[in-house]
Amino acid sequence: MPQFRISVITVCFNAAETIETTIRSVCAQTHSDVEYIVVDGGSTDATLSIVDRHAHKVARLISEKDDGIFDAMNKGIAVATGEIVYFLNADDFFVDERVLADVARAFQDDSSRAFVYGNVILKDEPGGALSFPAKAFKTRSISEFLHNSFCHQAVFARRLLFLQLGPFDPRYRYSADYEWIIRAFKRSRGKDFYFLERDIAYYSCRGRSNQYVEVTRKEVARMQFRHFFSLEYLWYFFRYVLVRRLKKRILNESYR
Repeated sequence: MPQFRISVITVCFNAAETIETTIRSVCAQTHSDVEYIVVDGGSTDATLSIVDRHAHKVARLISEKDDGIFDAMNKGIAVATGEIVYFLNADDFFVDERVLADVARAFQDDSSRAFVYGNVILKDEPGGALSFPAKAFKTRSISEFLHNSFCHQAVFARRLLFLQLGPFDPRYRYSADYEWIIRAFKRSRGKDFYFLERDIAYYSCRGRSNQYVEVTRKEVARMQFRHFFSLEYLWYFFRYVLVRRLKKRILNESYR
């Protein structure tokens, strides 16, 4: 069975402290056809010299000013040639050397699968690493989708899906990756989604979306309302958002 080419894209800026671990985890993969693309935002530290040390493993290096992380990620998509596309942040790394081989097999086992996702391990949590599990779909309802724990660091998609849906929307400064996942879900109601029950990567909790939690939440709420406005979504919003906030407020008041 021929092996799929997987394009792994790392977007970075002044990531000298962490990027070597990221690169080494890509180089260690047993899957034989990996296209590694690094998109650098014009680093001024030692990032580029570290990338250069591994130049024999880097298929494409882009180093220039960008208009934010999702603009940089779109640059990576534009030059990728692999059948499968995956983004590995410059402060994250694969959990083991078999990740890409297992993902490739998941796509090869069923040609209808366009989107494969797994679990991540949060590596910056107080008290040590913590598993961040996702779930397989059962009903494929909007509520089930919104309750699923999608982390872009555990998501692999066919490049064809990006050609059909378009790239990330840079108008969303903190969560354009999630907005793209919404578009992918709406395309087939998740029928071409497949949950691979394995850990994919160690994921840093220090990313931009985690640094600006409230702004990110508002951005996510806007995109959910835009994409899912319906009676089904309104029921979800009332039951799981408004009621939860009310319970939290009542609980806080009781402790005063």
